Amino acid sequence: MITVQTTVNAQIDIVWEYWTIPEHIQKWNNPTDDWHTPYIENDLRPEGKFKYTMATKDKRVSFDYEGIYTQVEHFSLITYKLYDNRIGSVQFEDQDNQVKITEIFEPNKENPESEQEQFCQGVIDNFKKYVEANSGTKQIIKNSEVTEFLDQLNHPLREEIEELRKIILASNKNLTENIKWNAPNYCFEKDDLITMKIKPVSTQIQLIFHRGAKKQEQPKGKLIANNSKMLVWKENDRAIITFKNSQEIEIGKVELEKIINEWIKATKNK
Repeated sequence: MITVQTTVNAQIDIVWEYWTIPEHIQKWNNPTDDWHTPYIENDLRPEGKFKYTMATKDKRVSFDYEGIYTQVEHFSLITYKLYDNRIGSVQFEDQDNQVKITEIFEPNKENPESEQEQFCQGVIDNFKKYVEANSGTKQIIKNSEVTEFLDQLNHPLREEIEELRKIILASNKNLTENIKWNAPNYCFEKDDLITMKIKPVSTQIQLIFHRGAKKQEQPKGKLIANNSKMLVWKENDRAIITFKNSQEIEIGKVELEKIINEWIKATKNK
């Protein structure tokens, strides 16, 4: 087996998006500027098919890299089987605002292993370069309905509420914001996961982490393994974080972003 690795300075949701979406793949899936990827199909799910056509720009060399996915764990692991029965895996290890990527694959018999390793290391290094050059352009989209709701509320901690809105939405680009249960609420792929408790108006704001309104079977242990002192657990799938001022929010920002993405990952894989 051949192993190639890199560490990308970006959040896990951005790394996952850029690794899996064809529009991004075409921009980084080459070991050198002499190569490109003119064709991609990518059905990212177990038993889903993928096909990458890689070629030199002078058209002298071209090959298809194709197979099926055997396992897909959101933000964590992708395993696959190529049509010639070789297998491989890509592991994503979230390290706060960095992601370590480890790709392991079975080499073919036609080319020297050292050449295959060099080729794939070039590709993964180019991925790192692409992500780090483009991830800073990420936009935060606040819901105008939520803004209007807060304008009418005239909450004494409005500044802190806005800081938390920004942190939550920036932590994962797939989170969306709405008003539910008379409060700002955050969804991942339409599933309610985080609700901001700001009523009755008081001197604190609470973020409630949950799995939606419908009662579900309790996991045997806490939904995430994070031992943060910020988390107060009410049930194994329900926890609360409380903030009283901007200083607490600033101190807890990195930890909060990590908890949000761990919560998304845990609920996505349930």
